Order: sequence, then C-alpha cells, then structure tokens
Amino acid sequence: MTIHRFAPGQRFSWQGGTYEIKRILMPEQRANVENLETGALLLVELAELTHELFAGALWFVEDGLLSKTHPAPALDLSSYPEDVVQIARWRLQVIRPLLDLPPRELTEAAVIEHVSQIQSTLSDSSRKLNQFVSRTTVYRWINAYRRSGNDLRSLLPRLEERGGSGKSRLEPELNALMKSVIQEFVLRPEHLSADDIAALIAARIADENQLRSPDNQLSQPSRSTITRRIAALDIKEKFASQRGRRISRRKLKQAEQMAYPQIPYERVEIDHTRCDVIVIDEHDNLPLGRPVLTYSLDMATRYPLGYYLGFEPPSYFTVMECLYQSICPKENIREKYGTEHEWLAHGIPGTLVVDNGYVKLVIM
Repeated sequence: MTIHRFAPGQRFSWQGGTYEIKRILMPEQRANVENLETGALLLVELAELTHELFAGALWFVEDGLLSKTHPAPALDLSSYPEDVVQIARWRLQVIRPLLDLPPRELTEAAVIEHVSQIQSTLSDSSRKLNQFVSRTTVYRWINAYRRSGNDLRSLLPRLEERGGSGKSRLEPELNALMKSVIQEFVLRPEHLSADDIAALIAARIADENQLRSPDNQLSQPSRSTITRRIAALDIKEKFASQRGRRISRRKLKQAEQMAYPQIPYERVEIDHTRCDVIVIDEHDNLPLGRPVLTYSLDMATRYPLGYYLGFEPPSYFTVMECLYQSICPKENIREKYGTEHEWLAHGIPGTLVVDNGYVKLVIM
C-alpha cells in the first residue's frame, strides 16, 4: 500500500464498512464521508479518524482500484463461467476471517495458522480449488480484495497468460534485431526520430524475412513498442553519445539540483546534535554526560515533527524513536505542558533524509 492521506476520494475500512471521503471541511477539520455499502453520509472529525487509524481500528484501501498485477475486470459476474465464480466465492470464504482482523493482528503467524486450518478441512473433491493456497497466496488475495474496494471480481482466477510484468511478448529473434538497430542508430551523435528508427527496423525485418520460410516470418513491432525501447535506454548514455562526455557530466550532475518540496511531509530531514549541557544525576550528583538530540524537520513548512533526547549515539534506534513520534499524533500537548499552541504534526513522510542519505518510505 502506498502512502495515504485523508483527502477527497480516499477510501478506508472502518466500523465494519467501506467509506469514501467526499469533502474536507476547512478550517473545521471535518470530513464528509459516504458509506459505500449503504450510501449514508456522515460528518466526522479528522482527529477522530486519525485516532482510529493509529489505534488499528481503521485502515486504507487502494481508492477502489486494483493493483497492476490484478487489472479491474470489465465484465459483470454473470458474464463469467459459474465454476470460475465459485472459485472466487471460495477464495473470499477463505480470507473472510482475516479481513475482520485489525492490521496489527494480521501477522504471519495468524495467516499460517489460518491456512493450516483451511487445509485440514478440505475434502479430496474440493482440494483442486485450493491446490495453490499458501501464506503468500492468502496475502495476495487479501491485498487484491481490499484494493478493489471489496470487489469479488478481484478474486477471479486469471486463466490467461499475458507475458507478465517486465517480460517481452516478442520473439527472441525480433528482440535481438530491435536491440541491435536501437544500439546502433540511437547512440550516435546524429539525432534520429522514433519514426526513423521504426523505418530502419522495418527494413532489417524485411531483409531477414527474405531468408525465412513463409510460415516463419518476423512480424513488424508497433511504433509504441519501439518508443518504449528507446525510452528505456540509459539517459546518461544517450546524452553522452549525442553531446559528449564532458557536457553530459556538466548537465546531469546532481550538485545544486535538488527540487524543494511544496507540500507538508513530502520531504523530512532528520539530524543529530550533541547538547551543550552536562546532565547531573539528582541522587548522587555525578555527571551522566551530554545528551544527544535527534530531531526531524519538514522541509516544506520548516515545522518540527518529532524528537528523541537520550544518551545513545546517533543510530538506527534514535532515528526510529524520532520517526515514531513524528508519525504519531501529539494529543493534549497544551494541557500536558502548558504550551500556547497544540503540536499539530503527524503523518508519514514521503521521503526521509538521514545524514546525507535518503529513504523512500513505502508502507505495506
């Protein structure tokens, strides 16, 4: 699952139903949400939704869309063979007990135990429906069903073979021919358009087909296929072949090229500093040392997001403690510490920068 926010169009599971946010009311910090099963409209505080999210009683779904590996079926269930629909219903029956669990309880051990129970109750006649069931399969069914907005069609078996992601559907000979032409004519100083490359490939194929039998002819690839192959070439290699290595290094260098973020939590930086104080033990008056402050800062708003203060040196532990506080809501800060304002920061960073390195956070 990608990073989500409470925004119009976002779907989430909550209180046994699936909801969609229709509108965010500012500055009241409320949301109009619709129950997709009953059509009922509710007005909910964003603070309540956030609290339910961190309590594990609410989780997001993929905006009603299937993943790339499970494209949304265009047909109604009645258009599919009955035996195929029965398999989808059986798969839903298998994952139904797991769908009711909060995300924190959907552990690997729970899934393994559930799969073992399902396997033990299968009869020989129904085992053919379940011959590929495993822990990975169950996780895949759960993800597909939630991303589809609880659409049963997402559990239909994929009977067709379409090559798969990252796999070519062309003949090996045609692949080799296209690669040879692209490498030869694209990586040269003279600029050739995609139409020029397509014409050269067509000429090579025509020459090759003259040496082949009528039932073993190579087909002509589409222009979009050729364009994708050209775009897949390394940009540095293409630029260097057309402009030269020296110009390529100057144009493509990374120094002073950072694009500054425009929205909160798009880029968060974490840094460490040793405080200029020495902490004294209040019981025996012995010095404990200088504490290290680890803090996170939102680069779009310069708003402080979280911190960790301790005697541990900068490490994985201090970063995770700081990140945990940055993500979680800070409730009742004004009442607890007598501050003038509340601490409003909470959420998942898009990019986390740590000591001249960065991590792209993808929440699964």
